[in-house]
Amino acid sequence: LDATGAADAVARATVKGQGGGHNIQLFDFCARGIQNIELAQDRHSIRRIGDSEGPFFHANQYQTLHVPGQVIGPSSSHRLPRGAALP
Repeated sequence: LDATGAADAVARATVKGQGGGHNIQLFDFCARGIQNIELAQDRHSIRRIGDSEGPFFHANQYQTLHVPGQVIGPSSSHRLPRGAALP
């Protein structure tokens, strides 16, 4: 991205109708922050990583974004508990 900062990067990534079914991690090295953005056709969810919870693991399904009709495949349903169990 040719963003001027973290807020600009989020604005560029979350343009409505731009795409769907994406997961993006934005790293702000200056402010030492990570944001996970989940995108679907007309909605998005932003989660700051490292605020209070432990590690964040993404396995090809939305974790923080509610998308009606989301189908969770067997691969994702097995990988999420395994990721959560790792130190």
